[in-house]
Amino acid sequence: MTIPVNDDLSRARSRFLRDRRAAAAEFGHLVPEQIAGSWRRSAQAGVDATGDATKQVTITSDTVLARCAQEPMNQLVHALGSLDVGIVLSDERSHVLARADCGRAATTLLNGIDLAPGFDFSEGFVGTNGVGTVIQTRMPIYVEGAAHFQERFLRYVCAGAPILDPITRRLAGVLDLTCDIRDASQMMQTVAVQTAHAIEQQLLHAASPVERDVFEAFEDAMRSIPSQSRTAVLAVTDRMTLHSDQAHALLTDAEGRALCKAAKRATAAASRARFVFELSGFEGGGPLRAPAPPARTSGALHDRAFAALQVAAARFDRGLAHGVLIWAKPTAAGTAHGRRPAAQVATSNAHPSSQPAAPAATQHGASLSQQLTQTHPPMLVDRVSLSRGTRSNAWQLARRELGTSLRRGEATLLLGEIGVGKVSLVNEVAAAQRLHVHVITAETIEHTGDLSAMLDTLTHVGQDPLGDPVLVLRNVHLLPADSRTQIERFLRAPRVHGDPGRIVLTAEQLTHDEVSPLSALLPFIARTVVVPALRERRGDIPAIAQSLLDAMQPEHRRALSPAALRTLAEGHWPGNIHQLSDALRSALEQRPDGVLTPADLPPHAFSAALRPLTELERQERIAIITMLYRTRGNRSAAARALGISRATLYRRLAEYGLS
Repeated sequence: MTIPVNDDLSRARSRFLRDRRAAAAEFGHLVPEQIAGSWRRSAQAGVDATGDATKQVTITSDTVLARCAQEPMNQLVHALGSLDVGIVLSDERSHVLARADCGRAATTLLNGIDLAPGFDFSEGFVGTNGVGTVIQTRMPIYVEGAAHFQERFLRYVCAGAPILDPITRRLAGVLDLTCDIRDASQMMQTVAVQTAHAIEQQLLHAASPVERDVFEAFEDAMRSIPSQSRTAVLAVTDRMTLHSDQAHALLTDAEGRALCKAAKRATAAASRARFVFELSGFEGGGPLRAPAPPARTSGALHDRAFAALQVAAARFDRGLAHGVLIWAKPTAAGTAHGRRPAAQVATSNAHPSSQPAAPAATQHGASLSQQLTQTHPPMLVDRVSLSRGTRSNAWQLARRELGTSLRRGEATLLLGEIGVGKVSLVNEVAAAQRLHVHVITAETIEHTGDLSAMLDTLTHVGQDPLGDPVLVLRNVHLLPADSRTQIERFLRAPRVHGDPGRIVLTAEQLTHDEVSPLSALLPFIARTVVVPALRERRGDIPAIAQSLLDAMQPEHRRALSPAALRTLAEGHWPGNIHQLSDALRSALEQRPDGVLTPADLPPHAFSAALRPLTELERQERIAIITMLYRTRGNRSAAARALGISRATLYRRLAEYGLS
């Protein structure tokens, strides 16, 4: 079998290697700008186009990035099956951290070019490739055959996508797919981008709780501000600082840093504060030079006709860590030159209406269950019955098994994917037995401090007027090791003292090759119950959707048309009940009154293709659905995020039955 060759690109590469200046003038449409730019950088760095030298580097494989990438990479291996594709993870320096191979040929293929952990694939060392070139450009890239700078890569195709830290937006690494040119498809780039996004979501979950709190508050604040508003938003923690576009227009870098410091000081003694921030000078320094006015564009700030900012700040605390969200609005009248008044603590009704309320302090004297409820209100899905009119044998079996465990006072483990309704199932079964549920999350543990004391307090039978307690420890597999050790000690106690212990642990199902973080707890678990995914309950989707709609708008009953129900039943729901509730919430926003139709549903609710798809096509289709959902149907934004042209996106939409 001959290797496919792009003759135009191959000739352009040969001319470039002979005479860089002459060839560059002739590139035109033959060489994509990303590739042409990479060739120039490779030549300037002195990369030998005929060389085959490799460079080994010292890496730390057990990094946050590597841990967060493990599950998305494993899922992609499972999805690609026997296709001969290598999945490569690198850090921000182009050093390969991990690799997963699909198909036997991929291992031999990638080993042949040392594309393996511990090797350097920076553009300045090996030329154009799907790792180093992404590092240079921070953009997805598809490098096919002759697009590579070095000859040894001409039989390969690689598709790389940047992985950005979701908090700091710094480049964290690259996810690359590499295969033989004969097995390649441009879909690889879409799959790489989607997998990189999945890793970014894992990085967000791995961030510290206070970083997540501040980041989410910053995102909410940004969404609440009109586009023409002059209000700036900033957020700061120990390791990150976020600025809105208005903040960049209002403040110099020095002023932004000084404002963040002032907000930290102002909120040191209270969770909220309001003060005036002078721009004419700072403590310990002279007057600052005003920045040049920004360009006159629609909605931009045109001048510096203000001397001070009215500031509202909210503090977020998680143990010893803390962060601050800052709202700043220009005011024409400043205070005395060079003088800033002491920050004044705002009362609960003295902050801007769009400012998020700061975390309330724990009320002394309140019961522990009240504290937990006040700190962590239950999610919508947790409060909705998912058993109404159920046809699923798997769900009915899970309900019976859990009911038996609660009647016997046993410790139970609920296993299932994210969003399948594990806590909702516990609430249903416990209510039928007149038991009261306490849900304990990682955030709850961090907020209240002593997990052992919490478990002992909540299990004293008769103290809770709402009924005997059932303790639900949510996502136990994500808890730190010391918390799992405390849970293990608690689970031992009923065996020693003979006391009932109605405790339910929830966790995600792990793949067979993963080391379970629950192994130390399993000897003390009396029963394991598997909760089915939504795709295993397609016949229940109409009833579940109606239950969710009733909970979202309890004041009047809403309904879905038969066509909308068919669309939901055929949907791809990787986020299970949570994703279904998102789709319904979006539909309600689209049509506030009346029967909901397919036209009201977001793009990710549609999953019926016009023909049978290959595995790569199915992965690309899911990526397109997900990205359209994230961009609220903005096809241009979705195409940019996926790294494909709008024309390609429109073709895929038509081909995959999404148009």
